[in-house]
Amino acid sequence: MTDYPPMSDQAKNMMELAIKMAKQAVNGGPIKVPAETKQERLKICEECPSFEPHERRCKECGCYMELKASFTDSSCPLEKW
Repeated sequence: MTDYPPMSDQAKNMMELAIKMAKQAVNGGPIKVPAETKQERLKICEECPSFEPHERRCKECGCYMELKASFTDSSCPLEKW
């Protein structure tokens, strides 16, 4: 089993992103990035040593990157994107 941050930290990360997305939606802005941007982000993740390829998760934040890379207000915890 791969080590991820504590569940409490993972839940906090998800809630922070959900709040950002809600604010973005209220302001009428886009919630999702273009498909090309998502693919660029995932490529960066796949080359990172903190990426767990079997579960497609980040060991730093615990997020499922296929999902996280899709949102405009999400970011890499290592500031790679």
